[in-house]
Amino acid sequence: SRACCASASASTTGSPRLANGEWRAVRRSPVLRRGRGRRGARAPPSIPGGRGLAVRDLDQLRLGFLSSHGGSNMQAIFDARKAGRLDAIMCVVISNNSRSAALRRAGRKQVPFYHLSERTHPGPENLDGAILRTLEKHEVNLVVLAGYMKLLGPKTLSRYRGRILNVHPALLPNFGGKGFYGRAVHKAVLVAGERVTGVT
Repeated sequence: SRACCASASASTTGSPRLANGEWRAVRRSPVLRRGRGRRGARAPPSIPGGRGLAVRDLDQLRLGFLSSHGGSNMQAIFDARKAGRLDAIMCVVISNNSRSAALRRAGRKQVPFYHLSERTHPGPENLDGAILRTLEKHEVNLVVLAGYMKLLGPKTLSRYRGRILNVHPALLPNFGGKGFYGRAVHKAVLVAGERVTGVT
């Protein structure tokens, strides 16, 4: 796997609050931390019975992104944080495409990035484990699928149950499944006259 050597973090106070549909930021200026290792890393919180943890219960949003291509949705989240509309730490970016623009965007923002795919980790089980270890290493507590064209494995799905957001041009399960990716899904949504989009 490949990663950059620096991560962007932020010094924060209080908890994220939802107001008028937007995250209200309560943060100070960003701080750049280099060479952060595994020591002291905390696994994402969980609750008894294996149920998901609501976002509102998190003291600090620590985002991990999975993206296959351009990463424009991810960039919008980066921009929201910079503008003070989102109180969150961008922890890591993972892509199955070593040439994706998402990895380049992460590099420019000094966010750790990794190419993890069947090429780097042959076999679904190996790849699933690598993705989960990477998310946990960077203390991610909320996973954002921003144009990720692969299925997440059972280990990652179980560990982050209730804490995975998927950005899609329509509200799933509409226009999801085989063949619905890239421009194809956008075209289908527009032809159908759908007026509602969001994250699921």
